[in-house]
Amino acid sequence: MAEAALPVAIGLARPLGAAMTLLHIQERSAPRTIHGEPHLQDPTTAETYLADVAKRWCACGVAIDWHVHAAREGDVAQSIVDHAAETGADLIVLTTHGRGGLRDLLFGSIAQQVLRRGKIPTLIVKPSATRSPEPYTVRSILVPLDGTPEAETALFLAEQIAKATAASLVLASVIPTLATATGDLAVSATFSPTATAAVLDLSQSDAGSYLEGKASTLRQEGQTVRTSVTRGRTAQQLASVADLNQVNLIVLATHGRAGLEGTFNGSVAPRLLAEFDQPVLLVRITSPDRGE
Repeated sequence: MAEAALPVAIGLARPLGAAMTLLHIQERSAPRTIHGEPHLQDPTTAETYLADVAKRWCACGVAIDWHVHAAREGDVAQSIVDHAAETGADLIVLTTHGRGGLRDLLFGSIAQQVLRRGKIPTLIVKPSATRSPEPYTVRSILVPLDGTPEAETALFLAEQIAKATAASLVLASVIPTLATATGDLAVSATFSPTATAAVLDLSQSDAGSYLEGKASTLRQEGQTVRTSVTRGRTAQQLASVADLNQVNLIVLATHGRAGLEGTFNGSVAPRLLAEFDQPVLLVRITSPDRGE
């Protein structure tokens, strides 16, 4: 399941001219098996395994190195973040195992914890029995935008990937309906439905103009760009737009909320990961006022 990240990582690394480092963290109190397969129990076995993986992909056109963190760690996510920073990585690529349940609800998956604790963009891949072992090719990239500079954090990175891979871009905004409004907007929808409906209709019009403005600039730079404004629940609508446009990569700016915090704050990323089967590249929104 962890190796499901490899075709996607290579499919991005090759056109971008990036090198790749395979990483294994020795986990404290690790189970002997995971998902029905033997778990790596010692550094020597892990070194042999990673060397074998690198050998299997040696003809892929990407320089591949590997590293085993031999000291056993209780916090795997933090160790991944630390190693990425130490090696100067531009991107972390990993799979989400989708175990779910109370543990992921409270603490978030390893993938979400990596994103939450670090500042490096994190590409999350869902294991799939149907995915080809060959490196995948980015064809169409969806970038969700809401008109804020924070959301546009993802646009620059998506544009660079699109240029390198000749992929098309889909810029999308989702405006809630009265039934799907949340927070203060839900209160307004309950007590002033007519006025709230008018505000949402205006928001839809503004979103269309905003996206077309962004798209026009990108088209002048030679990019193939489509726009989409839909109404409803954000994650579900984005997944539908992605399917309609044959998107196989979403680039999303996020605060990195996970678990209960993400649930209570309405974070889109965890919900989108549940709705969308293709890779999702999460870019942390940083805070300029804190020097990030």
